[in-house]
Amino acid sequence: MSARSRSKARTTLPRPSPAPSKPTRSHPPSERPTRSETLTAAAPVAMTDPAMIAAALFATACILYLVTYHIYDIDLWHNLAYGRAVARLGRVPLTQMWTWPTYGQPDVNTSWLFRVLVWKLWELAGVWGLMAWRWTSTLVAFGLAWLAARRMGARGFVPLLVLLACALVYRSRAQIRPETFAALLLSASIWILETRRHGGPDRSVWLVAIAWGWINAHLSYYILFVVLGIYLLDAEVAARAGGGPAPRRLRVAGACALAVSLLNPFGWHALAWPFQYFFTWRKEPFYRDIAELRPISWAAGHTLLIAGWPLLLAWRARRRGVDLVETLMCLFLSGLVIMGQRFLGSYAVAAAPYMARDLEEWVQARVWPAWTARTWSRAALAALGCLSLTAWEARRPGFVPGVGIEMGEAPVHACDFIEKTGIRGRAFNDFPIGGYMLYRFWPDRERLPFLGCLTEHSTRRQRQLHHDAYFAAPEGWYALDREYHFDYAVLMRQQRGKGMLLDILDADATWSLVFADDAAAVYVRRRGPLAGVAERHGYRVLGAGLAALDRLDVATATDSTLRARLVSELRREVSESPATSLASKMLGYIALLEGRRDEARREFRRAVSISPFISRVHLQLGSLALEDGQPEVALREFEAERARDPKLEGIAFRIGQAYARSGRRDRALDWYRRELEQHPDSQEARDSLTASGRGA
Repeated sequence: MSARSRSKARTTLPRPSPAPSKPTRSHPPSERPTRSETLTAAAPVAMTDPAMIAAALFATACILYLVTYHIYDIDLWHNLAYGRAVARLGRVPLTQMWTWPTYGQPDVNTSWLFRVLVWKLWELAGVWGLMAWRWTSTLVAFGLAWLAARRMGARGFVPLLVLLACALVYRSRAQIRPETFAALLLSASIWILETRRHGGPDRSVWLVAIAWGWINAHLSYYILFVVLGIYLLDAEVAARAGGGPAPRRLRVAGACALAVSLLNPFGWHALAWPFQYFFTWRKEPFYRDIAELRPISWAAGHTLLIAGWPLLLAWRARRRGVDLVETLMCLFLSGLVIMGQRFLGSYAVAAAPYMARDLEEWVQARVWPAWTARTWSRAALAALGCLSLTAWEARRPGFVPGVGIEMGEAPVHACDFIEKTGIRGRAFNDFPIGGYMLYRFWPDRERLPFLGCLTEHSTRRQRQLHHDAYFAAPEGWYALDREYHFDYAVLMRQQRGKGMLLDILDADATWSLVFADDAAAVYVRRRGPLAGVAERHGYRVLGAGLAALDRLDVATATDSTLRARLVSELRREVSESPATSLASKMLGYIALLEGRRDEARREFRRAVSISPFISRVHLQLGSLALEDGQPEVALREFEAERARDPKLEGIAFRIGQAYARSGRRDRALDWYRRELEQHPDSQEARDSLTASGRGA
């Protein structure tokens, strides 16, 4: 090919954005594009282009895959319980019906509309109905973000990658929660306002309907007015600079949106709720202890998004001038998400169109090979990028792929026991499981929870005493009990705070443990209306707290009589609930202690079948396999244990042993060294290296 014909391979095509760019500097000799490169990106691609359709469908499939995992948010049950109550009553309750201490007091619920919606979906199709909401709300939110990005000038394939990257952040917040409704409405608002700003149809009147839906679906309704104010300010500035007419329709839409927000069952009280939280509630110790209300963790992957947006914004501002809307949106939304990670979902959806435009312009300003100008080439690159991001995210633990509901934290069988034995009265409960108790027992007033997942329904003193019961134990618990005189308690086995409340009740002779499984433990008072339940069902040996279990572990090692009584009670626990991996783990240890290896192996396998991430059980199974001369089986078990806790003391050494027994000496030595790197005091690993002649 001649030099002249090679120069024709360089393709110069227009950028999609109508905004004028600053003059580009000439390349230094060392940075000039080669003959196989092109100085600018390829032309915009229509949505109807086959390559764009294919790439968009692939990105859609990736997003759907990311949000197709088991629902694990335990707040789901409160949402369903409230929606069911509204459906059965035929009205939105204005008084408290959800917890027994505040029953009958005035109520405010800014999410009643969403809860009725998800109840109808649940009633119609069960978990598939809930998943349909997750799929639909996610795709509509990001679909509108894509339309907004294209309206802003991002008409290539880069926006698809940005949408998927934002979906990675949105993924963990894609629960059956009102905030998914809010994220959808936020995306719709941005699309409407960006369409108007870039010369498209003025649909600002639609914001009035969005305002009504938002105030009745989520307390973050104020975000709409901040966003509307930002766009109104930009329009006013443009009008004064002679860049357009005065935004009269936008002003009217804002005023009407504010007025229609009062059309909710709770009037101005609903509008006041987010401000009550910001100025009063969030300062309480109770709220500071809730993980999703805390500031974001800067060690997590979403920080790439939160840091990336300002960087792209600054790059574009330097090149094209400041975009007032994007700058203010970034400042506002970043402030929200930094203060509380519950806004991550809305942040991801709102950031998507701006980041899509900015990143596409950045890509267009780079030098790329000439073959990337072809539409199908760029579609393939976008698909490959989407696939890579999805594969990377799929490795993250904590999500169970598929359609289903994770019931591990829900006190399903504890509530079965309460119902079967006639337990009722003044309940105490961990607030996260209050929603499930409400779902199971409403409208039975004598079985309502003490505190539900919507903690705003409680009084400030109630929240403070509840918090002190966990963080100022045992004095905090006794102060709470003196004030409310509980008849029974339903406590999560995964304890909050100092993790002492189960131990306190185990040690208190006035309380009796009557039920336990992996999710919850039920205690009743030995005296009073539930004395009969305590007498008939009370455990005599078994406790639910770690302190009691540790004492039993030591005592039963030498006391065969106590051990036999413990085995009897553990077998009763297993018979009353299928969710008893902890009981099976203890039975496995006892069987191992008594030399019944096959029985121990069966109990350990049952434990991991119930709870795959239960601690140290894979380690025990691997040790048994190693002793039986099955190093490959042992290696699989040890790797499973390491996946649960990579820094577990001794696990790298055990993996090394498995490799040594299978004849792979070099691999064994590597793992012995790894054990010493993590745990320098490991004498076993040091001795193994010394014996091999490769001392540490």
